[in-house]
Amino acid sequence: MTLAELQPILAERGQWWPVDPLYPDRATLGGIIATADTGSLRWRYGGIRDLLLGMTWVRADGEVAKAGGRVVKNVAGYDLMKLFTGSLGSLGILTQVSLRLYPLPAAQSALLATGSLPELEVLCRQVLTGPVNPVGVDLWLRAEGSQVWLSFHGSERAIAQQMAQTRRLAPAGLTLQEVNPGSLSLPQPGSGAVLAKFGCLPSQSLATLEQFQTLFPGAQVQLHRGCGLGRAWLVQPEVGSLMQLQRYLKSAGGFLLLLEAPPALKRALAHDFGPVASLMRKLKQQFDPAGTFSPSLI
Repeated sequence: MTLAELQPILAERGQWWPVDPLYPDRATLGGIIATADTGSLRWRYGGIRDLLLGMTWVRADGEVAKAGGRVVKNVAGYDLMKLFTGSLGSLGILTQVSLRLYPLPAAQSALLATGSLPELEVLCRQVLTGPVNPVGVDLWLRAEGSQVWLSFHGSERAIAQQMAQTRRLAPAGLTLQEVNPGSLSLPQPGSGAVLAKFGCLPSQSLATLEQFQTLFPGAQVQLHRGCGLGRAWLVQPEVGSLMQLQRYLKSAGGFLLLLEAPPALKRALAHDFGPVASLMRKLKQQFDPAGTFSPSLI
């Protein structure tokens, strides 16, 4: 089942699963969990693991196993849902999940700010530490310039008050306008661009985006300012520039992964799991000693 199929079913009961992965019309629930893929909603609702209550999976020996349940409390031992979230299918095959749902917001809207990147960073800091409560704060590098998308959920009255407060916090050099949250368009798969996922400390957001501007002029970059995770669409990037960016992010406590790219590029930028690699191998050996699932991942 894809996320796009699930949400209308939940909406009939006034609920939703608050995740915003790439390509929701194609992303399955199992795929979203296996990749831990969520976007700016993570700032308000938490990551994928925070939105899971239980799961059923097929082990490497063919047996069916379960973890968690319909309540939050669990027994001691491995947090199996945490292990499976983001495991890229390397530990087992997910077949069923119990999800933590939220009431469907009464209203949704967004505020789009445009201007210079340093002034937009000031706005982000003001919003994240000020008396407003957005569900998403995204810094963007786009063809039309630098932007910040601020997403709000709640009653229409509460959203209007939050937007008014945000306008008062904004530096004078920015232009702000209310927009439809669904008007933000993302590049579609197969567009030919290299899709990268990256992370940095939130305090390094401005410096990281400036690195993208220097190394990849014209790239589209989305940075979730509240948590420091981001996505980038790069047109015909050079290996040297990608490796330079990867070294920069690693030195700043972050990472760079290629999600959609030619095989040669992926091999050149093989992910370094660092000191946790040995722990991951031990877990893989315990869950899948024969290397049945994703044998080349670690």
